[in-house]
Amino acid sequence: MKIILISPFQNRLYRGVETVVDQLAANLERLNHTVVIYAWVGNIKSESRQRLVPFYRYFQRFISALYYRFWLKIDKPDAVVLNFWYHGEQWLPKHLNFVTFLHFPASINYARYKNLNAIFPKNKLVAVSDYVKEEALPFISNHNCNIIQLGVDNTKFNPQNIDFKIQPKNQVHFISASALEPRKNIDIFINFLFHVNQPFFFYHVFGDGAQRLELNTLINNKKLGSCVFINTPIKHIELEYSKSHIYVCFAEGEAFGLAWLEAAASGLPILAAKIEPYISIMNESFCCFVDINDNSSIANGIDKICANYEQYSRNSIAFAKQHSWEKVAIDLVNLISKN
Repeated sequence: MKIILISPFQNRLYRGVETVVDQLAANLERLNHTVVIYAWVGNIKSESRQRLVPFYRYFQRFISALYYRFWLKIDKPDAVVLNFWYHGEQWLPKHLNFVTFLHFPASINYARYKNLNAIFPKNKLVAVSDYVKEEALPFISNHNCNIIQLGVDNTKFNPQNIDFKIQPKNQVHFISASALEPRKNIDIFINFLFHVNQPFFFYHVFGDGAQRLELNTLINNKKLGSCVFINTPIKHIELEYSKSHIYVCFAEGEAFGLAWLEAAASGLPILAAKIEPYISIMNESFCCFVDINDNSSIANGIDKICANYEQYSRNSIAFAKQHSWEKVAIDLVNLISKN
């Protein structure tokens, strides 16, 4: 089977969407399918087979659609997998076998969902969580929406030594890998650390975004520069997970969230906001759900994890092993093959 993955920012950004595309391409090829990624030219190198749209200062989306249409005539794919439907994808021929991944809940941008039915009337849709499907339903009345939860690379993200993951002593290192934007609620955990004033708590954030200056100002104003660190994104975040104890997951409006699953595969218990999609995907064997607006709830969650740390850690690893990218690829192929 020949499958086209359209991911315009594949060589410009490295977010959850781009990770999904990379992993899908690799695992579909392992299943002996031919995969080509259509992307916009950028500075990030990729090992996957790609067709690249040149950079245009103006009309990038419209020109991209022209390239896509030309390449699709050459490639004659069995299926076209979309990750967006508003960066030129909306002008593609409607007769193709389209599968569109819904990577964000409708509440993040209702306007984009309003056009989905009209743009692709015969599209197959994939929600990455029950939460995304539930929010999408009012906008996709003409579609069947399938749920395919995302996976994790268990060869890359795994504990170096299971004995390493024991109850933290003296110091507790928290970590988040996240875009720096208000809905991620990184500032809430920073304010919590100021409130509890525990000198053996350390928080490491890896990410970039518009809120960087605001967060650094908060850290300086609270005099937390010796225990809270805002770092730029790194490719091998697994090395940082191996130095950490607990993953903090307070973001709102998430579709699924890959970083927490990668952290769980590395043996980290999860401290998560008691909101969707987390309460439907995670379970309390490896995660503590907390009210992020209540410092006592956060503190109690940390105490509970630390008191049963090894069991939480083992359960995190066991949970992550149930989510492989190979299974995601197989589920996608099965969906494509349906009439």
